[in-house]
Amino acid sequence: MAGFAAERTIDAPAERVWALLVDAEGYPVWNPSVVSVQGTIAPGERIRLVSTVNPKRAFVLKVSDVQPPHRMVWSSGMPLGLFRGEARHPAPPSP
Repeated sequence: MAGFAAERTIDAPAERVWALLVDAEGYPVWNPSVVSVQGTIAPGERIRLVSTVNPKRAFVLKVSDVQPPHRMVWSSGMPLGLFRGEARHPAPPSP
């Protein structure tokens, strides 16, 4: 399966990074690719993300896994399984 991965080491305590990751309204402040995030970032919740790539379209994502302050997974897909995407914070270790 083809995919895309990006990784960055952040010199900050995990709790501080986690506070940023669960603050939906704050995403545009620190993430230049995000126009807005609406909703509550919590297990089982759905959020609406608008990116700079297509600011006229909102992506609806499910917060599918949360293990504070170490892991968060957002997932989305298309009908009939045509596409499935995940955003993981942090990314899983490389094989």
